[in-house]
Parts: sequence; C-alpha cells; structure tokens
Amino acid sequence: MNFLIGIPVMLTALIGIAISTNISVFVLSMLLYRFGDHFAFSPFQALYSDYVPNPQRGMAAGVRSFLDILALLIGRFSAGELLSRAPEMGDRAVLLAVLVPAIALILSLAITIFGTRNLSLLAAGNKQKKNGAKQNIRDLFTVDWNKEQAFKWWFINRALFWAAFTIVGTFLLFFIIDVVGLLESEAQSYLARLSLILGLAILLVSIPAGRLADRIGRKPLIVLACTLTAIGSLLMIGLRSLGALSIAGAFVGLGAGIFLSADFALLTEIVPRKEAGRYLGIANIASAGGGAVARLLGGLIIDPINKLSQSASLGYLALYSLASLLFFLSIWAARRLPNSVSKP
Repeated sequence: MNFLIGIPVMLTALIGIAISTNISVFVLSMLLYRFGDHFAFSPFQALYSDYVPNPQRGMAAGVRSFLDILALLIGRFSAGELLSRAPEMGDRAVLLAVLVPAIALILSLAITIFGTRNLSLLAAGNKQKKNGAKQNIRDLFTVDWNKEQAFKWWFINRALFWAAFTIVGTFLLFFIIDVVGLLESEAQSYLARLSLILGLAILLVSIPAGRLADRIGRKPLIVLACTLTAIGSLLMIGLRSLGALSIAGAFVGLGAGIFLSADFALLTEIVPRKEAGRYLGIANIASAGGGAVARLLGGLIIDPINKLSQSASLGYLALYSLASLLFFLSIWAARRLPNSVSKP
C-alpha cells in the first residue's frame, strides 16, 4: 500500500516541479516528492530481512546497489544531456528531463500493482487495545540507544556519510561553474560524461564488494569506503582541472559503491528481527536527515561566505572542507561498528 500511495505522490510532485513558475509551488512540489519517496522506500527496505538469509545479505545488498547505481547513472546521464541543450531547446529541455523519472515511476507503479503480492505479517487475531493507536504512534520512533549500540553507531555513521556525500553531489555542478569556471551547459555535459564513467566503475565494484562483505565482514569495507570518500573530497578542494576532478570523483564514487553494499548488509543484521520493518524505517531517517542537513548547510555557507570574501569560490571550498570533515568523522563512527552481528 505504501508503494501505491508514494509513487502517485511523486508523480504529482514531478508535474508540479515541471510546470512551476512560483517558488512556493516549487518548494511544495519538492516536499511532496520527498514525502512520496520515503513513504514508498521504507517498507521496501524491510523485505531484505524477511527474505534474504544472513550469509547472502552482502551479495543481495551488492545487487541492490548495482541496480540503484544503474538507475542513477541512466537518470543523471539523461538529465545532464537534456539540460545541456537548454540554450537551444529552452524550457522543453527541462520538461523532457522531468519526463525521464516520471516514466520510471509509472513503470515502477505498474510492476508494484501487477507483479507483487501484498504480504501482511500481522496475525489475523491481533487486537489493538483501546489506546493502542496512541501508544503505537508514540513508540514508532522510540529506540533504546543504550541497548542497541550497534544500531546507534550505524545510524551516526550513515548520517555523517550521507550528509557529506550529499554535499559533494548536490553542489558539484555549481562548484564546477563557479570554481572551475565552466559555462553551465559545459558543466552539465561534463557531469553527464563523468556520471557515465564513474557509474560504470561503481557497477563493477558493487556486487564484488557485497560478496566480499559476506566473506570478511561488513565493518572493514565500511571503513575502507569512508576512507576512499574522505580522500576524494580532500582532493576536490585542491584540484581544478577536469581530469584531476575526475580522479577525485572516482575515489568518492568507488567509496560510495562499496559503502552502499556493505552498509545495508550490516543494517539488516543488527536490527531486531521482530521489529525489522520499524527499525529499517527509522534507519531511513539517517539518510533523509543527513541529506536535508547537507542541503541546508550549503545554503547557509556558500552565499554568505562568498559575499563576505567577495569571492565566487571560497564558500564552496568551505563547504567541501566540511564534507571532508564529515567523511573523516564517518570513519570514526565506522570503527565502532560490529563486524558481524546475527540477531534472532
């Protein structure tokens, strides 16, 4: 049911984004899109704990990462190529770029309706108490952080990593325009090509990383992933040529590919089995919250620092320095994770 509600909400939001000429309508559409995204995504994550055995969860997470990256690659390349043609196509380029995810969501909705079964894990005779609804709402986001130490450090690591990764990805276009000095159309075209190259590299590493996580454990690969992204973000601060930026981006991209495989495999092991769906939903807050904080920091840091320094680049350098710090802090949190945990 979450998919059947969440996907139409995202479609509606995309239409609002495409036709919006008012900032309030645009913001409302973005909020609707994010609501639909997380409304559909959270129950999807719980399926791993239900259907994938522990010894195969790294491999399953690798396959999932492979498909996630493939979809991101197709979407980013399509959007970049279309938006790079904005000077000659005008608003049609934007509308066509929005059409790509809209088609993908329609296909996803069709697969959900006709290709999946609605499974319920609740016993038919389970009765709610008179005040059960209030109790459930209050307890929905409750976690005993002292008891669930592994989940606590996973949550911190994920939030730090995702905040840093969102900073790097979200503001990279503007970084290339204002710091490197490319025109917007040139920057869009460069990012489309860079996404293709990095996406293919990540596709090659995601499944082997998941398989390796099943053999040696999740923690070493998560630490390695955080280290690679930290190095890549540091390189971005000091590099200006497009070739050098591609190398720095490769570090970040490969680190992200490894992280997505090993991190999710560990999550499915450390959540309490009887509350896997709820904990996986709470886990999604780490990504959503980290991403939201990252975008807020971009707005609070880039323009004010650029204005104070009368520079077009200092704000970006400050923000990317913060991203590097967050990546290094994610290493600190990753070292406190368990390597392998199996909970009933």
